Amino acid sequence: GLNSPFGTLTDDILLDAKEDNFLCAVGLGTKQEAAISWVDISTGHFFVQQLPEKKLLDELLRLSPAECLLPDRRGELFEAETRELAKNITQLTNAIITERPTWYFDPYQARQRLLKHFGTATLEGFGIKDGDDALILPAGAIIEYLNETQKTTLGHIRSLKKVERKKFLQIDTTSLQGLEILRTIRTESKKGSLLDCLDETLTPMGGRMFRNWLCMPLCDLGQIELHQDAIEEIKEADAGLAEVRKLLSAIADT
Repeated sequence: GLNSPFGTLTDDILLDAKEDNFLCAVGLGTKQEAAISWVDISTGHFFVQQLPEKKLLDELLRLSPAECLLPDRRGELFEAETRELAKNITQLTNAIITERPTWYFDPYQARQRLLKHFGTATLEGFGIKDGDDALILPAGAIIEYLNETQKTTLGHIRSLKKVERKKFLQIDTTSLQGLEILRTIRTESKKGSLLDCLDETLTPMGGRMFRNWLCMPLCDLGQIELHQDAIEEIKEADAGLAEVRKLLSAIADT
């Protein structure tokens, strides 16, 4: 069998538990549109998003995947563009680039793989319409790659969430780096970053969620107010907060 480089990256010793451990795939469409899909193999959280191609690197910096799947375009159209993209992803995120045959990214096969995996007749329950071919390319590639490389079943990947860009503030690469949100400019380490200063979470899951909130601030006023109401309620229940933190500190990763 094949040994997945991603399989070696899931070793808990090598990973900061408060950082998502994403395997990512990029599908390059037409008309300057792209789609990306990412999964955390340890939790089963699986996402897909369509976005302008020029925003691709911004999103990949936010995700900071451990490994990124790209179509192998050797001898084909767009070979030079794919090579350039691979170089940029590596420089920006330190992700391992894994090239797979272009049939991994075939729309018909991608759809069939996803339908088989989820045991559904359509993908509409995940917000993906029949004509959304570009959107499913990277998600289908991820399922194929995991089936090929993982020695365990993928039963814990039970859903695919479509991320709607308009619901979140889009922070570009320059701002993410310049504001030192995730890493400092001088040392390129988490220590001293905005995330490091603000993160008081006690569990790996909470840490990952907080990191995502910081990178993808909400634009929806109703959702923002719900968060503020929750914070106010927690602050007022001061004694209860200490008890909750004590309970949380004993929770293992899920």
